[in-house]
This record gives sequence, C-alpha cells and structure tokens, in this order.
Amino acid sequence: MPMIHGDTYSEGGSLISGTTRSRDLLPAFFAELLERNPDSALDLERKYPQLVERIQYNKFEYWATYSYDAQACLIELFNRLADCAPPGDYFGAHPNNPTDYGYWPIEDWPIEDWPIED
Repeated sequence: MPMIHGDTYSEGGSLISGTTRSRDLLPAFFAELLERNPDSALDLERKYPQLVERIQYNKFEYWATYSYDAQACLIELFNRLADCAPPGDYFGAHPNNPTDYGYWPIEDWPIEDWPIED
C-alpha cells in the first residue's frame, strides 16, 4: 500500500513510498508540483488537460495510467520536480529504496553509482 508522506517532505525527504505505479505517483507528484511551482503545474495542465483532470479527481481507468500521455506526463513531472529541488538535493528514488520517491541530499547517492559522462 503506497504511503504519501504529507508535509514531511517540504524541506526534503520522502514524498511517496511503497509503490512504482503510475496511478499512485501521478497524483502525488502533481500535488507536489502544484505546491512548489503552480505556474509549471498549470503549464502541465494545459498540455495534458484530460489526464490532469483524472489526476486531480483520482479517476484513473487501468489503461489510462499506461497511456502514452500518462507516461510522458510522469517523465515531465520528474523533470519539473527536479528543477524544484532544494540546493544540494535531487528529486527521484532513494538510492537504497527504489520505491521511495522524494528529495534527497546529493551526498546520499553513492559516488560509484553516479552516471558516467563520456
């Protein structure tokens, strides 16, 4: 059962854990973006109006969470929330728990796991 962590993530830390399902991540991520950057959330709403309406009212049909728009929106949410990360933090999965999403200090990420750029 996914757990949304309320206000505990406002300064960093876990936003939602125990899930990787789009139907759980989309509403949690959209609510966080709405809180941190309302203009960016409004832009996303204009881009995916039907999907965002489903997100806001939590009315997902099974197929809708696996649609192209849902997956594209999820990627955009990751990118937009990364832009909202506090200095020294990143947005994404915890390095030791791939089902725990939130803001984490960059130093928590093991250096041997950093992406190597050519």
